[in-house]
Amino acid sequence: QILYTTQSLQTHQLTYEEEENFRQSFISSHPVILHRLRTLCPKVTRTDELLCILIILKRSNEEIARILGISRSSVLKNRYRLRVKYSSCFAIRNKWYCDKAPSKQTNK
Repeated sequence: QILYTTQSLQTHQLTYEEEENFRQSFISSHPVILHRLRTLCPKVTRTDELLCILIILKRSNEEIARILGISRSSVLKNRYRLRVKYSSCFAIRNKWYCDKAPSKQTNK
């Protein structure tokens, strides 16, 4: 189902309803990824989530631009801002990791 959804995304900008359907399809196919992203980066926005999903699905910058209805250069800027904004989180092979473990306070 996610393959069909991603193929249909390549031709036009998402409407709100299509985005909701796409998110639900993604969550059904990859139930852990958004949960981990939201846990590691609790202030992540819906727009940032969508960009992360498209990056995880290996969409090209051109495809992302069409889907989001923005220019390719805006996609590049948004990807850069995403890396800066969530510098402690990064994606590897469709999984979210945190490069800095939260410090634990010990009571001695």
